[in-house]
Amino acid sequence: MSDQTGPNPAACTLLLLSAALLATATPRAQQANPFLGAWNITGTGQDSANVYWLEIRDDGGKLSGLFLNRTGHPLPLAVVKVEHGELIFQGGTSGKPTGPEYHAKVDGGRLVGSHTVRQRMPGAPDAGRGHRSPRRCAPVNWVGVRPPRGLRPTRTASTSTARRSRSTTRR
Repeated sequence: MSDQTGPNPAACTLLLLSAALLATATPRAQQANPFLGAWNITGTGQDSANVYWLEIRDDGGKLSGLFLNRTGHPLPLAVVKVEHGELIFQGGTSGKPTGPEYHAKVDGGRLVGSHTVRQRMPGAPDAGRGHRSPRRCAPVNWVGVRPPRGLRPTRTASTSTARRSRSTTRR
């Protein structure tokens, strides 16, 4: 008859190896593509009031993503690709991208990028109906950071209010 008074060394080793493998699986996937995951993005300089949110996923070898452009809710991206170490993404629908093309690189764990918008030139008169006012291209620079672990995007105020009002009417 065997009397075991201590932990099984083989079981302890297996448990430690499993924990180490689990702890390194996610960082390794992100090392292969540092753009994967969620990013909280804010404009810099004169664009510091601009707030965005981006999530990049690898769906079986094909990149996809969601983007929140300042207001509303995150929308699927029509274009998500990495070329020469640079993330390029654009809104719209599959096969029909619209809006500006966003470019970013990871620098020191931050997503640093820009896009260009067409703006009406300051002081330019309104060209009137059927005519385009003079416009210029203006760069918008921004920086993204990883959201704190365990936090998810919050519900909109209207969703929270609707749920509260339903719960109070049931009582």
